[in-house]
Amino acid sequence: MHRAELMKLHPWLARRDSAMIVSADLEGLLCAALLHHHLGWTLAGLDDGVHSWIDPAIGVDDVVGVHLTAPRYLPGISRHGEASPANLNPNWVDDLGRRLGNFPFSTPLFLLWLHDLPVRRELTARLLLLSVGDTWQSSKADPDRVARWLKELPGYDWEWLLAKIGTNTLERRLQDQLLTPLKRLLALDRKDRLDSIRVNPDWDSDVIMNYFAFVGTWLKWSPPALPALEPVEWERGSTFNDPAP
Repeated sequence: MHRAELMKLHPWLARRDSAMIVSADLEGLLCAALLHHHLGWTLAGLDDGVHSWIDPAIGVDDVVGVHLTAPRYLPGISRHGEASPANLNPNWVDDLGRRLGNFPFSTPLFLLWLHDLPVRRELTARLLLLSVGDTWQSSKADPDRVARWLKELPGYDWEWLLAKIGTNTLERRLQDQLLTPLKRLLALDRKDRLDSIRVNPDWDSDVIMNYFAFVGTWLKWSPPALPALEPVEWERGSTFNDPAP
């Protein structure tokens, strides 16, 4: 893959001050913080795959879908979803998902590579990025697939970012420095899995803002404001079968 070609095909990726609707999970919220800090995008909605909430001041046709299956006519970026001219999914670029197996990282990591963005060189910041999506599990369980994909994502410091994943030492640091304090902050049970967390703006605004505060503390990304959101019905993209792992 080549950044310049992807940007040419999807010029909205480089625009500033776009409005976004993100998936209502921690991976989507991390995308929102990244795009707000680096590109000035505003958070205009959340979607949990069944229910959607949109800022009533912004029309549903004026948003970018991030880490979700958006309507085919809307621009969007995600590691899930069907192939369409408007949607950028690394699995469908040159049919890589079919040839290499599913994209093994998270949408935030794909955005970091795509925009060639630096990451604060601090352990908790690195663990925060590795804790969402499939990155941690894929790096441990299927290093060959990870290695194949890294060849398609040149020009980024993956060696530092992915260093020592799967070692007992880093597993302990993940638990002690990230999972335990983050679950305490978000009022989660010790056994809760972060990838199973779904937020609802009707009653989880404190969870959303606490997560944004945690991200801001460790990654130094200024988080987006949480607007007034109202339930909305919109056309969803059709389901498709992800490329085989």
